[in-house]
Amino acid sequence: ISATISTSGLVGEMLPKSAVEMVFTCLVMLIHLTVYAYALGEVSAAVMKQDEELVMMRANILGVEQFIDAKKLPEELAGEIRAHFDFVAERGGGGAGRGG
Repeated sequence: ISATISTSGLVGEMLPKSAVEMVFTCLVMLIHLTVYAYALGEVSAAVMKQDEELVMMRANILGVEQFIDAKKLPEELAGEIRAHFDFVAERGGGGAGRGG
């Protein structure tokens, strides 16, 4: 909104004419750009953090599955181990769990 107001004016032909008005308009646009970039950066960081947690979780699951296969654990024990990782994932255990 501030970019629209700064560049095309709030009411029709209300544009900056003097040097002071132009400097003020530039400052408002810079502030707008800074706030917009910050908000976009925060959203992007939140998405990337979620993605990193998912990648870590999948790597842990793969490690557990490889361990189960390498040790040839009985299916009952393997099921209990998988159930534990599911439980930890549901509680938000960060980096554990199966599925997805």
